[in-house]
Amino acid sequence: MIITTITTTITTRLLLLLLLLLLLLLLLLLLLLLLLLLLLLLLLLLPPPTTTTTYYYYYYY
Repeated sequence: MIITTITTTITTRLLLLLLLLLLLLLLLLLLLLLLLLLLLLLLLLLPPPTTTTTYYYYYYY
């Protein structure tokens, strides 16, 4: 009886740890996706590089 209870508690703890690890991985993936989306938005919002170079040329003149 005691041995079985110990093994069950160990297995449940291992399962809980695995679930926690999976959750952490999911959170990391979500964060990465959010970062990628933010980068894409920044690239879209910023003007293309050609216009910025022309602006720089105007400043030089």
